Amino acid sequence: MKWSMPLSRGSARGESRDHLMRHLKTQTAVGLRRLREGLTTKAPHLVRSKMLSTQLGLLRYWLAILATAAASCAWAGGGPENVLLLVNSNSLGSKTIANHYIALRDVPAINVVYVDWRGGLEGCQGKYFAERILQPAITAIGERGLSAQIDYVVYSSDFPWKVNLQSLMPETKFVAPTRPWASCTGATYLWQYVRDKNPAMTLPVVNWYVSPNDRDNFVQCQKLSQVDSRGFHARYLWTADGGRTNDRSKGQSYLLSTMLGVTTGRGNTVDEVLAYLKRAVDADGTRPRGTFYYMKNNDVRSQTRHNCYDAAVTQLKRMGRSAVVVPGVLPIGAKDVLGIMTGTRTFDFASSGSTLVPGAICDHFTSLGGVLTVDVGQTPLTDFLRAGAAGASGTVFEPFALQSKFPLPSLFIHYARGCSLAESFYQSVSGPYMLLVVGDPLCQPFAVAPQVTVEGIKAGQEVKGLLSIKATATTVPLQRVGTLELFVDGRLVSRFAPGRAPQLDTTKLPDGYHELRIVAVNADAIETRGRLILPIVVNNHGQKLEFTVSSQSIAATDQVRIAARQAGATSIVVRQNRREVARFQGAAGDIEVLAATFGRGPVTLQAESSGPAATLSRPLRLEIR
Repeated sequence: MKWSMPLSRGSARGESRDHLMRHLKTQTAVGLRRLREGLTTKAPHLVRSKMLSTQLGLLRYWLAILATAAASCAWAGGGPENVLLLVNSNSLGSKTIANHYIALRDVPAINVVYVDWRGGLEGCQGKYFAERILQPAITAIGERGLSAQIDYVVYSSDFPWKVNLQSLMPETKFVAPTRPWASCTGATYLWQYVRDKNPAMTLPVVNWYVSPNDRDNFVQCQKLSQVDSRGFHARYLWTADGGRTNDRSKGQSYLLSTMLGVTTGRGNTVDEVLAYLKRAVDADGTRPRGTFYYMKNNDVRSQTRHNCYDAAVTQLKRMGRSAVVVPGVLPIGAKDVLGIMTGTRTFDFASSGSTLVPGAICDHFTSLGGVLTVDVGQTPLTDFLRAGAAGASGTVFEPFALQSKFPLPSLFIHYARGCSLAESFYQSVSGPYMLLVVGDPLCQPFAVAPQVTVEGIKAGQEVKGLLSIKATATTVPLQRVGTLELFVDGRLVSRFAPGRAPQLDTTKLPDGYHELRIVAVNADAIETRGRLILPIVVNNHGQKLEFTVSSQSIAATDQVRIAARQAGATSIVVRQNRREVARFQGAAGDIEVLAATFGRGPVTLQAESSGPAATLSRPLRLEIR
């Protein structure tokens, strides 16, 4: 199998599978021994904190002031520029969910990959997952020049949520409690192990983004007061001792991953998925008032991690958040639920009388919470999403009561500090290969973004020649902006220090519509991000591409007529994101396309001409009913 993404990062660094196995076994002897013995981990991993209480107080103050920040802000722990969104081109539901998410999050068109997946929508063989889903995603990152910016690979819907590793690794004997079944999100997080057909991905401490301080909390919980929350980048190489390195032989890297929704079996309806995604986006930066609930009961699913609940609550209260340990399975009659961590085989959220606050995340540590086929007998994670959660998780096969396969109580600590939903989950699971995470990976209710301004350029302005990017950014007291990033049409072209003003040579761009994004990154551990989006019109050659559609509001069952014209063009292509939907030879053309081809919801189309004067049209936005 050929993977074309540049290997500047990753756990499988071109070294042999045997070498990596030896390296991991050395670093994870305790965890591996427990895995072989089938022991249940009694207490969670947690990570060390460097955040001062004075900074937390000021951060809370400024969060309240900045709660009304402009909608153009991207939040901490990554933004839409860092997301590669995978869409099943054969699924109306997948395209519909993607359309709405792209509009809600301003995901750049270049970051959207349409995958021709015709296989199963529940489970698939690892060989086919690797060759037909994961490899095209990694290849797209490299071919589109996105290697320096993509940190998340996110699935829309109608992709298999369970992957059988046996067909990928036929020589491997998966002996209980190790299982050959991985979740699609876990396999994507550990993508380089999949590429190398490396069974080390099933080890209990394969995720070094989780600090080793967590391993010290397996039996006791003293280090919960030292939990460390860290920002994520796929280019970072994490070491076994919890640090970062530039040495590929010592470090591992990953790709954050979630599914936006599952709409088969015991999943949610498309409309339910759209509702909880909208709710999650609206929660960003609101610093919601509410309580994190740690539910304690006599079920082994609770006992595996509940000894550290009290220490986690203490830490959250020190941060100014409300958190409690409550006996039972679910909070009863609570109208302020920011999160639920429980251990139970079944639950009925509706009968609890409780309400999830926008942005809430949940986990119930049961064997089959991520198994979304019908007639399983355990409550699926999707019941939390139906109730309005921004995200939830569950394993896709019998995991046994092993803490390494489930989120630690530190999940809520990372989230309350402003980490994204995906960062919070993956900082909390040391062996994530079986864990399916579903929801909005970018949801960040507790983040506060730096504010970006640009001098001398206005939205929609016509420009030519050299363009000076005079950007400034402000952030919270006792904090500073460390880096600014310039994206052109979604692709990162420059990183620069505050005070510098890089120049953009617009003569190297086609005439027509382009989008500038200026992203500010705080110099803090979480690397809080904020952005400003500026559309511009380049006019160096006086070219104009006329682009029209017959209607901008149309039923999915109707035909939409697309027409484009530019004098001197040799061809014109029309794209939805990066997917070609029409092509005209010569200087003009028109065609009718079934509206359902694009999926339902908000759709953006753009035309591009080829020839002596290549030009980009203004995007046209349609609403497919």
